[in-house]
Amino acid sequence: MKTLYLIRHGHVAFPDNVRLCIGHTDLPLSDRGKKQATDLYKYFKDKNILVYASPLQRAKQTAAILAGPNRSIQTVETLMELDMGEWENQPLKSIQKTLISEPVQGEKRGDALLRMQSGIAQILEENKTNNCDILCVAHASINSCFIADLLGVPLEISRSFPQPYGGINVLSIDGAAITVKEIGVMPQRAPDSWECEAILNHYRTPQHVQDHNRAVAQVAVAIGEKINQKIEEQADLSSLGMETTLKKIDIPLLRGAACLHDVMRTQKNHAVEGAHILRREGYPEVARIVAQHHDLDNPLIIDEAAILYYADKIVQGSKRVTVEARFSKSKEKIFQNNPSKEAVNAYYRRYRHALIIEHRLKKAKIL
Repeated sequence: MKTLYLIRHGHVAFPDNVRLCIGHTDLPLSDRGKKQATDLYKYFKDKNILVYASPLQRAKQTAAILAGPNRSIQTVETLMELDMGEWENQPLKSIQKTLISEPVQGEKRGDALLRMQSGIAQILEENKTNNCDILCVAHASINSCFIADLLGVPLEISRSFPQPYGGINVLSIDGAAITVKEIGVMPQRAPDSWECEAILNHYRTPQHVQDHNRAVAQVAVAIGEKINQKIEEQADLSSLGMETTLKKIDIPLLRGAACLHDVMRTQKNHAVEGAHILRREGYPEVARIVAQHHDLDNPLIIDEAAILYYADKIVQGSKRVTVEARFSKSKEKIFQNNPSKEAVNAYYRRYRHALIIEHRLKKAKIL
């Protein structure tokens, strides 16, 4: 039994920071891409892997950083990205690209799949008698074609799979059988502050919303750290009736979710849209929390999602307020426009959930 890791190279240094559609165009990594490669190095440094890479420099650079000083890298032509034909070097925003469209003059996905399959088969054959796992640094489109075929998904919609820069696909190899285990996840569960800023800027989140995110993150992290301190001190939670409601909080995960919770604030259903793009960025756990920051699944469980939900309800703009003041402000907006019964019920449900969380945090002496 082996593991095959398919990696997408790190973020690319596009000329003038204009994101282009590139296939065979040979561009280097940006500073962000080099950092993503360093994160991959940290993730894989203690794993027994052999490293292969596409011959394009963005893949080779990622592989070199990932491999570190003690591993060699083998370049494999069949891991190259698709030739994008008339789309090559065109700004992405100028291309009328849909999920199923392809460039007329470019390499067809079916042809690319065949060469990728041939290349992977040869790599696996060469290493069938050793105990090493295999890591291949390749590209978004070619990785997606390979994964789509394994899952029985039509190649025409292979772009639906998340393939973030620096993302990992995990496949299990058992003889001739290849099983997809994970698709497009980043090496860390949550982005650090540097990556959060890059994501917010990429999606053009307004500055005042970014300021709100940071204020919410500060409040949320303070609450999370107090909970962890309480647990470390082995407080008698059972005597407070809290034995099933407090758990150790993952602070980096909470901070990342809080810093990004309103990344799509300008969109309708912004919590859902934010969760969607964060899954595409390779952070499914962050996406799960962000999806609940507007409507919480269960206020009785004090976890990262509940803390973010509550912190968001006690920050108005960048200023800390009470739950009552925040919902009083919301009530003015909602009830001045003859709201539907559904909207009224949602308002009171969210208010009730915030008060439940506040009550439980006070009872546990967190607030």
